[in-house]
Amino acid sequence: MRKKITQGCVAFMVFLLASCTSLVEWTGRKLSGGPYQGGVTIDEAAGKLYYSQGFYRGWLEFTADYIAGEGIIAITEGALKREDTVIKGDEALGILQNRLDRINALTEWMAQSGYERDFAGQKDFETYWRALLLPETVSRTKRPASFPAEAATTPYVEGYRWNHAYTALLFPVDGSGGNANNAELAKMRDSGALLRDFDEAALWIYVQYKP
Repeated sequence: MRKKITQGCVAFMVFLLASCTSLVEWTGRKLSGGPYQGGVTIDEAAGKLYYSQGFYRGWLEFTADYIAGEGIIAITEGALKREDTVIKGDEALGILQNRLDRINALTEWMAQSGYERDFAGQKDFETYWRALLLPETVSRTKRPASFPAEAATTPYVEGYRWNHAYTALLFPVDGSGGNANNAELAKMRDSGALLRDFDEAALWIYVQYKP
C-alpha cells in the first residue's frame, strides 16, 4: 500500500512539474511564432531591440527601433495578452507606444530626481525604485522616511490602500520639483498605471533607464 501511495505521489509531482513547465512556456509567444522565452535581445548593428515578458495576467512582446545610448526610440511591431484577450496590430502598437511614453517620462524623472544610483542588475533596480515610487506595495520597514501617515479615508489603488499625500510629496506640481512631467507622473501613480508598469514591464523600465 505504501509503495502504491509513493508511486502515486511521484506521478502527481511529475504531472505538476510538467503542467508548470507548460504554463511558463505558453504564457506568451515570440513574434517569430516560437515558444515564449522572455527577455531582451539587442541588435545594435540593425538598430533593433526585441522584447518579450510574461506577467501574472498575460504577456507582452515587441520589436522596436533602438539606438545605443538612447534606448528604445519607437515600437514597430508588437502584441500583448491580458487575461484571455490577445491584442495585435494597430491596437497593440498604440498600447505599447503609450507605455513607452510613460516609461520615458518616468526614467527622465529618475535621472533628474536626485535619487538615482548605480545598480547591480534589474532586481536591485526594481527593489530600490519600487520602495521609493510605490511604498504602499512593500513592507512598512522598507518605506521611505518621508512616507506620511495614512489617513482613514485613503482610497484603494489596484487593491492597495493608497497614499495621495505621498504622491504630492514625490511629484510636486507647484513647480518646486523642477520637472515638467510631475503632473503626469502624479496622475500615473494615483491611477495605478505606474504600478501596472512595474508589475508588467519592470525589465522594460530597467532597459530604458540604462540604455
